Amino acid sequence: MLDYENKFLIVFKSYNQAMLLFSELKKEKCNVNLISTPCGISKGCSHSIVFDIDDTKTVIDAIKNNNIKSISIYKIVKKNNKINYIPI
Repeated sequence: MLDYENKFLIVFKSYNQAMLLFSELKKEKCNVNLISTPCGISKGCSHSIVFDIDDTKTVIDAIKNNNIKSISIYKIVKKNNKINYIPI
C-alpha cells in the first residue's frame, strides 16, 4: 500500500504519455508509481502517476521537455482513513 503523505497524482488520458513520463522520472531516480486512475477521478481506463512533493521540479521539467499532455493534477490527502484528491 502506498504512503500518501506529501504525494501528488497526475492523470493522463493516454497510456503512452503516462509511460513516457514514468520512464523519464525513473531515469531521474524519482520515487514514482504508475497506477490506474482512481474511479472517483476518472471513469474508464486512464493511468496516473503518483509522485513525491520533493520531485515536483523534476516532474514539471520532464513534462515540459517531453511535451507530455496530462489531464489534471491532484494533491492526495488522507483524512479519517479516507483518501481524497484535491485538484490543483
